[in-house]
Amino acid sequence: MPNGDHQFDYKKLDDFFSPMADVLATFASRHNLRLTKYYHASPSWDFTFRHPRGGLGKIEVMRVDGESISLSCRWWHDDYALLTRFIKKHESAQMPVASQILNAELEKCLRMLLSWEFGSWDEEYGGNNEWSRNWTRDQFDALVEQYPTLRR
Repeated sequence: MPNGDHQFDYKKLDDFFSPMADVLATFASRHNLRLTKYYHASPSWDFTFRHPRGGLGKIEVMRVDGESISLSCRWWHDDYALLTRFIKKHESAQMPVASQILNAELEKCLRMLLSWEFGSWDEEYGGNNEWSRNWTRDQFDALVEQYPTLRR
């Protein structure tokens, strides 16, 4: 059951993403990315991986409306000692679902995400006390190991 909208319509979203599903699946396979569909009842397909400079990277393909999508790139690093998450992000412009440039835009987003310098964060969120209540530092650091290593 989804965490979000209890009326979440998976069939409608599957129909929406169907025209681009092959491009998205091929992108995930080519770069060894974890593909997650509709996380927390979000109208998106997400690609996550261990960032080579630490933390996790994510590219999200989000349904904007019945005819368009947008891409977002995110990189976050969790500092257990500071109980703080640091985030770098970029949101793309909208594009049509049937866009012939989707693969090129995904590759561009990935290159951008990998070009960012560690410490050039846009946001930080502290006070994540639940981290130390739920995990030791070693357990917390091991959570990142559950994600695939990027293949370029």
